[in-house]
Amino acid sequence: PDPRSPDSADSPTPDQPKEEASPGKDQITSFEAERIYLDADGFRTLFEGKTVHLRRNGEHYGSEYYKTGDRSLWIARDQPCQPGYWYYVSERFCFQYEVGGPYCWSVFRQGEQFYAESFDGFELEIYAVDEQPLSCSPELLS
Repeated sequence: PDPRSPDSADSPTPDQPKEEASPGKDQITSFEAERIYLDADGFRTLFEGKTVHLRRNGEHYGSEYYKTGDRSLWIARDQPCQPGYWYYVSERFCFQYEVGGPYCWSVFRQGEQFYAESFDGFELEIYAVDEQPLSCSPELLS
């Protein structure tokens, strides 16, 4: 028989019994581990008008409020607010702030959780999303 044919691929060898195919734990885990990357429209749909809270290694890293018009307001833990904007290029979200940037990230869903990953593999987990805009002192918003 032809070794490329489906019949020979499914046939057990004499010293190896044929195993029944059934969905197992390993198959479910690999499905949940699949990364589904967001594009600009998906990002806007999920996060525009909302504040995203990020953590790294279980500790709060920062929060960002996404305004309409692809504008944002970022505040890292124990740092002042940074107004900025984002744009989507080469399957990455790039953030430009008054001080610093651009900082570019891939944003993806893995199972039920969302993450952001930089070019060099620095990964942040989106652990909460709410509809409360960030509050910054007035002198930092002008």
